[in-house]
Order: sequence, then C-alpha cells, then structure tokens
Amino acid sequence: MVQSITGLGNALAASLLQRPEHIIIGAVRSPETFLALTALPHHETSSIIPVAMPFDAKDILSSQTNFQLVIRTLRSSHPEITHIDVIIANAGISNCHASVIDTSANAVVEHMAINSISPLILFQETWPLLMLSQNPRFIFISSISGSVQEVPNTSTFASVAYGMSKAAGNYLLRKIGAENSTLSVIALHPGYDLSSYCAQLDCMPADTSPELDGSRQT
Repeated sequence: MVQSITGLGNALAASLLQRPEHIIIGAVRSPETFLALTALPHHETSSIIPVAMPFDAKDILSSQTNFQLVIRTLRSSHPEITHIDVIIANAGISNCHASVIDTSANAVVEHMAINSISPLILFQETWPLLMLSQNPRFIFISSISGSVQEVPNTSTFASVAYGMSKAAGNYLLRKIGAENSTLSVIALHPGYDLSSYCAQLDCMPADTSPELDGSRQT
C-alpha cells in the first residue's frame, strides 16, 4: 500500500507495478485521480487498486473515520486481499518555510497532523491486515530534516514545522517497532528528488534526477 498520486509515491507505484505478481493499493485523496493510477503501465500479473483516503488536518477524528471506512470497503469489495505485506507512508506536506520566530502555531499543527499523526492512523487502521503477513513491513518516508543531530546542516532550508513533524514521525516509527517484534519498520530519507516539496527549496543538486534508480527501489 502506497500513497501514490504525485511525487515520490507515484514513482514508487509506477516502479512496483513493473514487477511481477504485485498488487498495489494506491491511496489518493480524491476519486477524481483514480484514472491516472489505473492508466500506469504494469506487468501482466500485477495490478493497482485505487482507494480514496481523504485527510483533513483540521478534523482528525473525521479523517480517522475515513481511513476506517476505506479499509472496511477494501476488505468487502476485494476479498482476495487477505493481508498487506508492505505499507509505505509517504504522504506529507511542507508549505511553511519561515524562521522559528515567524512560524505560526497553526502551521506546526498542520504539519504534525499530516506528517506524523496521519502515519499513526494509517498504521492503526491497516495493522489488522498487516499483521497477517508472513513478513510485514511499515515504511515511513522520513527526511534528514527530522534529524536533531543534523539541524546545524539543515537549518538553512528545513523549516521548524516540517522538521518537528518528521522528528515526531521518526519517534512514532521506533515506538511501533519496539511494540511489535514481528514487524519490520524502516525510515527512509529518499534524498533530493524533483518533487513539489524539493522544488520549493534552493537546496537541490544540479544533477538531481526525476527517475527512481535501483538504489531507491524499495
């Protein structure tokens, strides 16, 4: 399962679909984008199931209810889905690039909701299917911006709202792993890529490629 309509998530979905015998559950925020997912080229033995998982940072309770409904609908409409092997939590935002003194509390709340609380809800609601896998994995797309140790090196481009939210996500992942010994948890810093987030920042190397090379294929 991967959140997959744009950026890195879309590239991951497209790459995984080229592999044999893969069923990708592609989570998007709106059904209007289903066609873009189902049109992705795929191996003859692989397929993608698009699901709409809207998330409102201002209404966490309703968002969790949305996630619960999606999982129930998935299980009833696709009885062949008896378990999930891998969850890739890659949805995120970074739309505030102000200094600490100029960052609003509302911006921090929004980033925390989407970048750390949303992965929490995603794990909670998918765990009943994930735990049935023989090799369950929960992958969190993190960032060097969430590293406390790296703050001196990232403070020129990483915002406090984004960094705090990714640090919280990193803690969440470690806590999930500590409580579930049968689950492999992985935090990935994907490096610089041509996503809308990196495009907003003046920190991308000149040779940044939009392609997923072998080292990034999960």
